[in-house]
Amino acid sequence: NIAKCTNSSGEASINIKPGTPDGCKLYVFNEQCNGDKKTDYSSELIDLTAPKTKPVAKNINLVVNGEADYIEGAQKSNVYFGTYPQSSDGEGGYKVEPIKWRVLSNSNGQLFMLANHGLDCKSYNETYTSITWEGSSIRTWLNETSGGFLHDAFVDIERGAIADTLVVNDDNPEHGTKGGNKTTDKIFLLSIAESEDTSFGFTGNDKSTDTRKVISTDYAKHNGAWVSGNGASDWWLRSPGYSPDNAALVLDTGNVFGTGYYVSTSKIAIRPALNLNLGSLIFTSAATGGKSSVVLGESEMEPIVNFGDGDIVEWKFTLHDTVSEGRDDLKINRIGSGDVANGGTVLFSYEDAVTGENEYLSVILVDENNNLLSYAKVADVSEEALGSAESFVRIPSTLTEGKKYKLRFLSEQCNGDYLTDYASEFAESRDIEFTVGKGTPTLDLLTISIPGLDKETWTIEYNGDKISVIVGVDDHVVGMGEPQVKYYDSEGIELENAPVDAGTYSFKIIIPEDKGYAAAELSSADWKFTIEKRTPTVDDFVVTNPKDTDYDGKGKTPSVDLIDDLSDIGKISVDYFKDGVAIEGEPKDAGEYTFKLNVDDSGKNFNSAENLSKDDWKFTIKKVNPKFTDISVSYPDSLTYDGNGKTVTPGPIEGKTGMGEITVNYYQGSDKLSEPPKKAGEYTFKLNIAGGNNFNGIENLTSDSWKFKIDKATPSTSDFKVDIPSDTTYDGNEKEVTITGLPEGIGEYSVTYYGSDEKPLTGKPKDNGKYKVKISFAEGDNFYGKDDLESDSWNFTIGKATPKASDFDVTVPDQDCTYDGNVKEASVKLNSSLDGMVTFEVVYYDDKDNKLESAPKEPGTYKVKINVAGGTNYEPVVLDNNWTFTIKTTDYEVVLELDDGTVLNNDVKTYTYGEGTKLPTAEDLKKDGHTFDGWYETKDFSGDKVTVISDKESGKKTYYAKWIINKYTVKFMNGDEVLESKEYEYGSMPSYDGAPSKDNVDNKTYYFTGWDPVITKVTGDATYTAQFGEDEIIYTITFEANGGSYDVISAITNSQFKLDTIPEPTLEGYKFLGWFTAVENGTKITTDTVFTADTTVYALWEEVTEPEEEEEEEPKKIPNYLDELFLKLNIAAELGGKQTVYWNVEDSLPYDVLHFLELHEDITLIFDYTYEDVDYSVTLGGKGFEADPKVPWAGPLYLYSVYKGKIIAKED
Repeated sequence: NIAKCTNSSGEASINIKPGTPDGCKLYVFNEQCNGDKKTDYSSELIDLTAPKTKPVAKNINLVVNGEADYIEGAQKSNVYFGTYPQSSDGEGGYKVEPIKWRVLSNSNGQLFMLANHGLDCKSYNETYTSITWEGSSIRTWLNETSGGFLHDAFVDIERGAIADTLVVNDDNPEHGTKGGNKTTDKIFLLSIAESEDTSFGFTGNDKSTDTRKVISTDYAKHNGAWVSGNGASDWWLRSPGYSPDNAALVLDTGNVFGTGYYVSTSKIAIRPALNLNLGSLIFTSAATGGKSSVVLGESEMEPIVNFGDGDIVEWKFTLHDTVSEGRDDLKINRIGSGDVANGGTVLFSYEDAVTGENEYLSVILVDENNNLLSYAKVADVSEEALGSAESFVRIPSTLTEGKKYKLRFLSEQCNGDYLTDYASEFAESRDIEFTVGKGTPTLDLLTISIPGLDKETWTIEYNGDKISVIVGVDDHVVGMGEPQVKYYDSEGIELENAPVDAGTYSFKIIIPEDKGYAAAELSSADWKFTIEKRTPTVDDFVVTNPKDTDYDGKGKTPSVDLIDDLSDIGKISVDYFKDGVAIEGEPKDAGEYTFKLNVDDSGKNFNSAENLSKDDWKFTIKKVNPKFTDISVSYPDSLTYDGNGKTVTPGPIEGKTGMGEITVNYYQGSDKLSEPPKKAGEYTFKLNIAGGNNFNGIENLTSDSWKFKIDKATPSTSDFKVDIPSDTTYDGNEKEVTITGLPEGIGEYSVTYYGSDEKPLTGKPKDNGKYKVKISFAEGDNFYGKDDLESDSWNFTIGKATPKASDFDVTVPDQDCTYDGNVKEASVKLNSSLDGMVTFEVVYYDDKDNKLESAPKEPGTYKVKINVAGGTNYEPVVLDNNWTFTIKTTDYEVVLELDDGTVLNNDVKTYTYGEGTKLPTAEDLKKDGHTFDGWYETKDFSGDKVTVISDKESGKKTYYAKWIINKYTVKFMNGDEVLESKEYEYGSMPSYDGAPSKDNVDNKTYYFTGWDPVITKVTGDATYTAQFGEDEIIYTITFEANGGSYDVISAITNSQFKLDTIPEPTLEGYKFLGWFTAVENGTKITTDTVFTADTTVYALWEEVTEPEEEEEEEPKKIPNYLDELFLKLNIAAELGGKQTVYWNVEDSLPYDVLHFLELHEDITLIFDYTYEDVDYSVTLGGKGFEADPKVPWAGPLYLYSVYKGKIIAKED
């Protein structure tokens, strides 16, 4: 298992064990491991050793996860990035042109790029001095962001895409000149090693090569770049030359010149290098023609073009623009939804695209695996007004039916061939996903109109015609069926035809299936239109005037009808006018009339309207003579005498108006009265009628039925006013009623008073009680007689009187009298007319309004009240006139001696004579580490404890607090073991004698480090736990070789108390038997032996008898001085693995040594020797040879010939 899949994506690495045979394959798979005995589940195996398929280069390529594998290193691919003055413009200036770069490598998400030309000419350093790359002026100029190459060649967006490279500055490989510190640069020069690196497309430095030759630009030549006869220039490397004041370079021949030129040399071309972050790229595209230069328009998106293996492609980049304001603010919303037919259109709206020169809205088409299929410019947004609009894309007609695709939109600045483009990054929120198939018609694809309707409100006035919806399909929609419309009323009931009448209607659009779109029924809550009611005009009516007639009291009306084709108008009413003045109702009165029509809004198709009129809408009604049958007479409601004149009210009968003024003459017998009758008796009347609007005048119009009689009245309480005495209190005077306002013709009256016992009084009332009145009348001219007339309001009360404080003379004791043990009394006397009529008592109250049994004598504040007893005509009452007085007390000091304690509550400073007080209790007191044990009046705590000061005590008091010190339990623990548990007094320091210990576990030993927590003075119960440190147990094993030789003297054990390796010594003439724990009777040790202490082990030997020499070959004699070398080589071979042996050569090495190294490839021999007073170091290992510095030719040829056995050809 190489990774726990907590995320669905990530990176992992696998280390392959050295020595794994060639030809093995490595498979990776995603696996669910469910534990022992349970089934696991896995993906298919993925062969990581399978050769990668070379990606196909296209005219436009997405850069995903920083990968652009089709761009090849080793100078096989060229790219354009940035601009710089290069070719002459023929007028003394230089054209700013795209910079061409050779790609040296494409790895780890970066392109390592070298300028194709010498772009400028500068000294390595402006002054001649010893300098490294770190401090050179050329490094500063290349990386300056204002005025240097980095600033002049790249815009902000491009600079952001250039990686910060950790530049390693190696020493000069030939001369050893120090290269200096590592630097971090965006722009740098190649090193000697990089310029000879064959993986970058360079050859070694054994001959001239075109891979390193460079041609300088006109601008570089202008600035001093030297040009040789072959047209090439020298160019600087960053590595040091022969000395610190020289810098290496590449000559015009292509050779690397490690000796270099002076750093101040001014004729050398500059060939910058950089690493470009592929993660900053959106696209790569062919440098010329990679992106279409025109907006797509009505055409289908064109497919991406694949390049063949033989095609030479140069590339340009589209970078993610992180600099321009609002670049990533682009918003895309699809218009419509569902599948899209091949060759069909996707409609959308866009907002907040960046606008300006070369600005476009662009789109790519990708499949569900994010493979790029097409690219197009959708809209030119060079003007600000174009930053938000609606548009469309026509997809290719070659897509696969039923598969999913995605349109991904960009706000993009396209700057033309060779130049870098800048774009927003892709975002899912701007993507439009769709499936190729028959599209689903949606509302967004349609245009809807209704002729004659107001487009904003979707309304039209009722006109009797059908109102039809016209549905159009967007011009860019292909293959949609002809839409049909269904109509519904406001209740949702489908109509057979388009609506005519006023009302609100909805509709649905039915689209039949066609080649590009499926059938659909579309509706929207907004699809409603209204046929508004029509406002009527005079031309909408047919009107017939009423015929001329005599006045008969009946209304005259015209005939009103609607013209043809119009219907459902509201209620029509007519307003009539006489002499231009509006009248109420239909015309009945004589006169000439015009009329106007009004229509209410109750009709289905018409609004209300008022005052519709025409000149010929008029007619006339004539006057007539009145008759008694035209008169209606109203008699008085009451014909009983009431003091008022009785009048009849004559007037036209119902339905007849316009009669002149009517006057009435009254008669009693034959006598004509001067005013309406009001006395009791019988009467007749006649009428005089003046001419009016509808009637002519007439006098003395009479009828036998015109007569009436006035009767006598019965007296009632409303015929006069009775003034009743208001409720009052007893004052010794009689009370009586007063009668006023008696009417004319009423008889004499008498008044009788009644008490609460309903018995009449012989006179008028004056004592406390309730009374009522009855009145009797004799018969008069206009009234009958009446006895005992009474009313609920004819009653009154005489209440009891209430005594007042002013009726008494009260004297209280002095306000500030002092307590003396004697009773304090108030003096109270009556001083008014109540004297002798009421009785009273004096009552005393304390300051809480508690009633006292008698006059007070104790300290306190008191109030005096008077309890007055009632009588027949007086109320009982308690009089309180704030009569108060105070008996003062005396206070004494209290001193509490606390002995460092504190009072928390109830701190007593004084007490009051006559009251006393309680002293603080244990709950009110505190002293750390102590318990309160009572108050005492003596310092030595003799006598009894005191808890209160009684109310009989006086004088200053001093009390002493007694305390008992507390004890607490302290425990010392070793793990769960209680080492000691003991009580200590508060404030003492606990201690534990001895040091706790802990048993060793595995290979760990423990030592006591102290207590947790740290021991402090006792303030409460405490527990201290022993703490331990730990050390790993290691034993030293010492090797005693008993005369043998070996490199290792001692070793230490591992965590299992074993040795990882055991050395094997040598002794000439003896065989090594092993290491033993004793010279005699010891135990042999191995790497499995477990040690329990430091141990010395001893080598045991067995003498070896020399074998007989083989006749066929006599071994070469090894020089004595090489004995130690062979011993070291043999020990290295015994130890195994990679081993290095160091040696100084005193003479030539025999073939045996070289042959030994050939047999043991993991052993490397490094030896030093001197040749012609020069020291050399040579490394031999397996089949490799290195020498530093370069060995003169005689030395390596000799070593090589000895090693190989012979020289077999001149080339060797």
